[in-house]
Amino acid sequence: MRIPLVLRIELRTYVAMILLVGTIPALAFSSEDPCHVAYLHADKLIEERACEAEANAGDAHAQLGYGLILWSGDQPTHDHRAALEWMRKSARQDNYLAQIFLGGLLKHKGVEAELRDPVEAYAWLVTAGDEKSARRLRATLNQQDSARADALASDYRSKYANLEVSRTIKWVRATNTLSIAWPGLLALGFLVVAQRRIARKLAFVVAAIVIAYASQYLAIWALTLGMNAVMTRFPNEMLDAVLWTLGLELALRFLAPSLGVWALYRFWIRRRWIPASAT
Repeated sequence: MRIPLVLRIELRTYVAMILLVGTIPALAFSSEDPCHVAYLHADKLIEERACEAEANAGDAHAQLGYGLILWSGDQPTHDHRAALEWMRKSARQDNYLAQIFLGGLLKHKGVEAELRDPVEAYAWLVTAGDEKSARRLRATLNQQDSARADALASDYRSKYANLEVSRTIKWVRATNTLSIAWPGLLALGFLVVAQRRIARKLAFVVAAIVIAYASQYLAIWALTLGMNAVMTRFPNEMLDAVLWTLGLELALRFLAPSLGVWALYRFWIRRRWIPASAT
């Protein structure tokens, strides 16, 4: 069983958060890391043993890496129970990615029933600061399980929460909110700065907002198609594709609307839709 697609998609957001605080595990982004190599190639026994040794020595990133090898690596057989135990060891050392994986895997319907534990999944999601997913999961629990989940989440958060990443989450969410509002703000900004040169102001604002949001949507849609094509053709380079996509998506969220509104503004001026008072 490979890592569920929903976790692959959600990982983009979580990696972005971790990128901002500089705590990227070597597992995910270093081709020389033994865990990374062993995950992709079943015949790399030396690297797998090195990864296991580092995990046994207490390295949190190696513990997550070895857990992923046991969960969904290139090896012909997997041990999901042992994989979860290694991820737990990593998560208890404040490894944010391990907490996210546990929060996703322990509640996923594709995981073996005897391994699923939505109460623990909720606790790890709360610990990682994924409040939205935690609320959705809690809504599926009965009253007794909800009480257990709240108690466990409180305990885990006090022991294992990564405060640095938690603070970063707020900045990431603020940036995301700004990127959503940016096209509208951009259109109004053009109007304020160049209102004397713009005739039919209301028409310009409406057209600018439509073009700005359309430009943003089309740019990100094209980027998503490109990423999906890369992941399909080069599945072993999935995480590298994620990194590139993160940077490009952030740039396009702000750049595409800017170019779209600027082009509209120049078109507006060239058509000489200028009020008489400005001439």
